[in-house]
Amino acid sequence: ASVEMFDEIGMTALMKKRDLITAYLEFVVEETAKETGTHLEIITPKDATERGSQLSVILHGEGKELFHYLMKEGVIVDWREPAVIRLAPVPLYSTFEEMYEFGQILKKGIQTT
Repeated sequence: ASVEMFDEIGMTALMKKRDLITAYLEFVVEETAKETGTHLEIITPKDATERGSQLSVILHGEGKELFHYLMKEGVIVDWREPAVIRLAPVPLYSTFEEMYEFGQILKKGIQTT
């Protein structure tokens, strides 16, 4: 079934959405950092051709408590020591609205953990 979906949508459209949704997620993370005064450092290359749909973010001063908060809130992220979360929107089914909602959850997590 997934092969049929890929054929119907087309790789060009998926790659375009991948780049757009990842760029939007990058914006959301950066804006959340500004709004909360938190140092969130995206260490994944800015160039879309070098990162695909994945962002690695160092949670300076936040730590694993924020990771656990995100997971508790239903956000699936990957943890890497010492303080990195990896975010990966999936262009086939992730939405821009979900990226915005992630930013709201992230903001609340920063403010409460």
